Amino acid sequence: MADRKRLTGEIISNKMDKTVLVRVTKISEHPFYKKKIKKSKKYKAHDEAGICEVGDQVIIEETRPLSKTVRWRVVDVALKTKIKGGEDLDAAENNA
Repeated sequence: MADRKRLTGEIISNKMDKTVLVRVTKISEHPFYKKKIKKSKKYKAHDEAGICEVGDQVIIEETRPLSKTVRWRVVDVALKTKIKGGEDLDAAENNA
């Protein structure tokens, strides 16, 4: 059996049930002008455990078709996003 493709990307949406939208960014060089070009592609990936949050860096792997559009699955969460807004400030404290 052939090795399955693995890609690293960022979660941009997790609003679907057990499915996340992953943006994979590829940086290439223009053959003539030598300028770095950033290209990105979006993949729908299956997240069985539902642990992925928006902004997480994940590794996805090619798999059999799970639905009409889902052909990838989340293998590992490489980097979790830090939780923002841990402290809420009262309006009175800001004016003091």
